[in-house]
Amino acid sequence: MDKFIKNDRSVFFVLALGNVRIFLTGDVEDATIEKIPVNFFGKHIHIMKIPHHGSDSSEKMLDLGWQECDIACSTVYRKGCSDLPLSSIMEQYSEVAQYLLCTGKADKSKETEKYGVVKIVTDVIENKFSTYMEGNEKTGVHRIYKRTPENIDRELIKNKYLDFFCLQSSVF
Repeated sequence: MDKFIKNDRSVFFVLALGNVRIFLTGDVEDATIEKIPVNFFGKHIHIMKIPHHGSDSSEKMLDLGWQECDIACSTVYRKGCSDLPLSSIMEQYSEVAQYLLCTGKADKSKETEKYGVVKIVTDVIENKFSTYMEGNEKTGVHRIYKRTPENIDRELIKNKYLDFFCLQSSVF
């Protein structure tokens, strides 16, 4: 039996409502991602939590056949020699995501808080969303606006159906 490593066990949750796809990928890595058939999830993702803090051990998520994503969000992991997400991985997501968000700054020396929060409120019926950021994400160095999505509602959506949080904290 393989040695049990807690971080190798993760939940990958996919919510599919009509054409709206939301991926909460946890710490899923390439060994698991490789088992998912290409094009299994369709061509468009509404919201994705980038797997495994944007490390290179989960970059095969980009090879699953989907072509665009409204929002891709990564959480920061900085402990010991780890400094995630990797810029090279974030650059790859920037090619397919209309909004690219992260709970920290690209340069950790510019972080002034011990936490970062990205809140995404989505109306799955209208396929609209709004975002709220706090802490290190407040000024959003990792936010990249490659295209201006037509379906962004910058005001708080009146009919909230789902709230998603990406949280990074150095307190844990």
